[in-house]
This record gives sequence, structure tokens and C-alpha cells, in this order.
Amino acid sequence: MGLQLQYLDSQIAEAVMLILMKQDVPCLPIHDSFIVPRDKAAQLRQAMQVAFADIMGAQATLKDVEPFDTDFRVMFTGDKDTDFHKIQQLFHGSKHSQYVGSRHTAIQEQGKRKKGQSTPPIM
Repeated sequence: MGLQLQYLDSQIAEAVMLILMKQDVPCLPIHDSFIVPRDKAAQLRQAMQVAFADIMGAQATLKDVEPFDTDFRVMFTGDKDTDFHKIQQLFHGSKHSQYVGSRHTAIQEQGKRKKGQSTPPIM
């Protein structure tokens, strides 16, 4: 029964995305939700209602739109250029920064080695 319900859910999600695609509305499905530009929220609700009714043969009860928030913040200098130094400070110590640092170190060490030797493994 669980697989049947998951399949129905996937059919509804596909129908929502196809409806929005025909309307040139960008849509990102995330688990049991969809992300669209704020000014397209009404079109999303309508697409969800239509898709649910087509697949399930009944009207859906939709919850209110939840505001989307992210911890991503672009940092600017006074002249509106991105401040990459502040961004590097913010993410210092992250897995991505560790990877980039290890790759940078490996490339520097490779330059010091003689030709024919392999690059050291990356963490």
C-alpha cells in the first residue's frame, strides 16, 4: 500500500511540474513541497489543485504557503561588489573549504616534485 501511495504522490508531483512548465513557471520540487518565485505562488496552488483532482478524483486541502528562508546571504562591499574575503571567513573550516585547501596544497606540492610522480591523494 505504501508503494502505491508513493506512486500516486509522484504522479501528482509530475503533473504539477508539467502544468507549471507549460506556463513557463520555474519550479523546484523538494520532498513534499515546491519552490517557485513568490509572484507565482497562486499559479502553483492552482496547479496543485488541478493535478490532485486529476489524479485522485477529489479536491485537495492545501496548507498555507510557508515563507522560504535560507542562511545564504550575499555580502557586499560599499560599492555593491561581492566581498569574497567575508564569504571565505564565514565558511572557514567547512568541509568544502577543507577540500579546496587540500587540493590547493596538493597542487603546490606537485609543482615541487619531479615530473613522473603522481599527485598525493586528496582528503
